[in-house]
Amino acid sequence: MNIDKSKRRRKPGKANAPAAASSATGVASPVDVVARPVTDPGVLEQGRLFDEAIRQTRPIAARGTRDAGQAAKAIRDGTARPRGLHPETCRRLVTEGADLEGLLSGPNPEGKAAEVAASLDYRDLHAGRDPGMANPPRQPASNCEDVRLNPDSAGRKDLLFRFRTRGGTLISRPNGQVKTGSARYIADDLVRMAETPGAGKTGYLDARFVNQDGSPRVAPDAFTESQARRLREAGVRLRGIRNLDKRAGQLRKNVRRYRKDGLDPVDRRQLDHLRKD
Repeated sequence: MNIDKSKRRRKPGKANAPAAASSATGVASPVDVVARPVTDPGVLEQGRLFDEAIRQTRPIAARGTRDAGQAAKAIRDGTARPRGLHPETCRRLVTEGADLEGLLSGPNPEGKAAEVAASLDYRDLHAGRDPGMANPPRQPASNCEDVRLNPDSAGRKDLLFRFRTRGGTLISRPNGQVKTGSARYIADDLVRMAETPGAGKTGYLDARFVNQDGSPRVAPDAFTESQARRLREAGVRLRGIRNLDKRAGQLRKNVRRYRKDGLDPVDRRQLDHLRKD
C-alpha cells in the first residue's frame, strides 16, 4: 500500500522536531557510504586478465590498411586447414572483432582462456614488467607492439606477435602453441607439433611443467622421465606461464558470471563491499 507522506498527521509537539536520526552526530546516512577500493591482489589480477580478454575481442587492424593486409597474409600462410583460407576470410578475421562469449567458445575453451593469459604475460614482458615466466626469452624484442590471439582456430600457431619496423610498418608473426591438459597429452601434442612443418617448436605451458632453464620438469605433478626425454629429443622449446591453468579457469568462471551480472571481477568485489557496508 502506498502512503502519501504529506498527508500523515503529526503528533502534538512534533512540528519542529529535529531532523531524522540519520543526520545525528556519529551516524552515517546512506549518501555517506562509499565503495571501498579493492586491494586484494588476486582479484586485481583477475581483473587485469578479464580486461585482456575484452581487449582481445577488438579488431586486430583497421580494414584497408597495410598492416591489415600483412596480418591477413600471415594468418593465411599459417593455417593448417587442408584447403587453406580464402583471402577475404583472412581479412575478415583480422578486421572484425568478436564477442567475449565467442572468444572463449569452440572445441577447446580452456585452451582459449589460457591463450589470453599467455598473451597478457607476453605483453607485460615486452613492456618491461616481470610476469614470473619460467625460461622467458633472454632478450625480448623492444619493437613488439602487441600480442593477439590467432583468429584462425586452425592456425599452426596460437599467438600473433605484432612488431613495429624502423620504417613504422606493423608486421605480424604467428608464434608458439599454448598447451593445457594432462602431462601425457601435452607431451604427445608438443612432439607432434615439432614434427609438423610450419608449426614451430615453442610451447607455452603452465610453469609447473618447465624448469627455469627451459628443460621439461620431471615431477609427480609434471612430466615423467620418458615424456621429458621425448620432448628433449624433439627439440621443443618450453616457456612456463605462471599459474596458467588456474588463471585460465578463473577467467572462464568470471566470463560466465559476467554474462549474468555484467560485472568484471573488480566491480563485483566492490559491489560485495558495498553490500556488506
